[in-house]
Amino acid sequence: MATILVIDDTDAVRGLFRTIIERAGHEVVEAGSGHEGIRLFKESPTDAVITDMHMRDGNGLEVIRELRVARPHVRILAVSGAEGEDRMLSVAKLLGADGILLKPFGVQDVVKALSAVLNVN
Repeated sequence: MATILVIDDTDAVRGLFRTIIERAGHEVVEAGSGHEGIRLFKESPTDAVITDMHMRDGNGLEVIRELRVARPHVRILAVSGAEGEDRMLSVAKLLGADGILLKPFGVQDVVKALSAVLNVN
């Protein structure tokens, strides 16, 4: 079992991730902004982080950079659904995201992406 930090500024999206992740047997910590997520992670690092790329208070690229400084080996899954975001997700990979997930996604897409990020078969 892993502890996963979900960073997204949309309550419904965080709730969906929580449901999927908990059903997969993991624990979830939620943050409603990039700044809150970084703070929570620095206070109590998790095994992995799922971060949205676009949030009201910043973007996931900033989150990825900060997390890589705080704990270089944390596993990171970058998520986005805005049009043209495949380019931002490519940059996320360059900055150190271990996996990417493009919205819209299904339950199995999340489970598969998270398993790959956690190196679980």
